[in-house]
Amino acid sequence: MPLSAEDFKNEPKEFCESVQLAYTPEYFAVAMSSGGEGIIYAITPQHAKRLSQYLAH
Repeated sequence: MPLSAEDFKNEPKEFCESVQLAYTPEYFAVAMSSGGEGIIYAITPQHAKRLSQYLAH
């Protein structure tokens, strides 16, 4: 579900200090960390393509 401009403006934000990426033919793993905390997301190749398109703009 996409965020509206107002929702995005009000959403809390945290600076990401490190991003790492790994992939297999079945999925991509994106690890993001800030300070001592981190989270790993697994996404499908289709979602990775869409993320790449968003980042290109």
